[in-house]
Amino acid sequence: MKYFTESELRPARRPGRTGRTPVALLGGDELDDVRSLAEEFSRGGEAAVSRTRLDRKPHMRMFIAFLCALGALRVEESGGSYQLRPSGRLARHVPQLLHIYLSESLTLIDSWNVARVIPEESMSALELLTQFELRRIDLTRRAGRDVRPLAERPVAFAVFHAVNDKGDDCYLFEINQDWGRLNFIGGKQEAADGGDFLTTVTREIVEELGLAAQRLSLSRLNDEPLTAYGLSGNAGSLAHYPCVLYGVRVDGPLRVRMQDRWLTERQIRDFRELRDGPLMVNPVYLDFLLAGSPSRLSRTPVSTADKVRTWRDHEIIPDTERPVKRWVRVLRENKDLLAAVLTLLGAVIAFMSVF
Repeated sequence: MKYFTESELRPARRPGRTGRTPVALLGGDELDDVRSLAEEFSRGGEAAVSRTRLDRKPHMRMFIAFLCALGALRVEESGGSYQLRPSGRLARHVPQLLHIYLSESLTLIDSWNVARVIPEESMSALELLTQFELRRIDLTRRAGRDVRPLAERPVAFAVFHAVNDKGDDCYLFEINQDWGRLNFIGGKQEAADGGDFLTTVTREIVEELGLAAQRLSLSRLNDEPLTAYGLSGNAGSLAHYPCVLYGVRVDGPLRVRMQDRWLTERQIRDFRELRDGPLMVNPVYLDFLLAGSPSRLSRTPVSTADKVRTWRDHEIIPDTERPVKRWVRVLRENKDLLAAVLTLLGAVIAFMSVF
């Protein structure tokens, strides 16, 4: 998942060209037809179009045909209409993205003359959508416009605070089963939560840790939801993630699961600086928690009186991911290059010894 700050979605400081001068191949009414279809599809997860309507609107037939060519849509004929359904969960916002590219004259690729080695035989749906969105964000900002998220996904997370045997403050994370990275206990709001962040975080704690709601005392850490953005790992599109964080006190013992990890603040600060590190917490949330001296994180309520075990760095980050190990692996995979460099170095040393 890739995250963005609010400033990174604002118009670029030096707006520039976003491609060739557009040619108005589609008129306003035609773009409105495409927009209506895309919004209906993205909102409801499917759309129905009558055969008569498509017979009179070739631009919509081509739009649908292109989406089918991408493999994003399945079209089923039923009586006098066509039923459009997504081919998978990542396909839901593809029509909306394509409409934006058409209406704003964006281009996905600058040059078709550049050839590069592609390591994989094919691009996955998530990779394709990620590239669509990254390109849209870049070009929209260069054009001097704000980037519009395609979804809003309110989230709430709990900050569990404890102390280890050394007296260090520790905080609870869980390994996300989809991405294999660490996040706070919590998640997205569901319809049953009624838009209430407290209900969301309570439900998530009960579901994830099996704690009874009556044993929880929750204190809200931010009055207004934090504003954060990211490319959704489930939908593939840019989403707005308003977030409320909660401190937690637990009445009685707090037992954690095999996939849970206690980390110190020092580890959290170190891990957040790593590229492709083990944390998948949005940086906006971490900035809020780590602000101040002492940090806001260290001032959260202590959740349990029990001493906890902190996981060591090498238990969180496999040795193969550590810098020295990584360089050893790179050199092993490039033995010919290493031999050439050593040969050249030996020749230079020999040359210098003569003179």
